[in-house]
Formats: sequence, structure tokens, C-alpha cells
Amino acid sequence: MHPDGDDNLADYYRNLDILVAPGHIQLGAIHYPVIEAMACNVPVITTGYYPANDENSFIVPVKRPDKIAEISK
Repeated sequence: MHPDGDDNLADYYRNLDILVAPGHIQLGAIHYPVIEAMACNVPVITTGYYPANDENSFIVPVKRPDKIAEISK
């Protein structure tokens, strides 16, 4: 899916049950999908992209898909 425009992009994020954004490059950097999902009140699982932290997201260790699976249950 390729949402066109701000309204369609917001609708796309609102229709997600959860956003999973794992990675190991540029941790702590701004990650627009994380910000956009959070703005739409979608739960986020990530390895540490900004603005995610322990208070507003599920933070998992890098290269540990088993931890993502544990949260997703």
C-alpha cells in the first residue's frame, strides 16, 4: 500500500494493530514511521528509534526477534 496524502497516511497508521520497527542502524535517530504511528495511538515495538522510549513503546534488544514475539503474544 502506498498512501497518498496526509489523510490517507493517517488512515493507514490508524488501521495498524501495532507497528514493529526493528533495526540496528542509527538507533536513537528520528524514525518517521515510529513518530507517525505514535501520533495515531498505535502501539510500537522497536529497538530504540526516536522518539520511542521505555515509557511510550516496547523496546527490544537488537537482533532478538524472539523478544518481539514475546511482546506480540
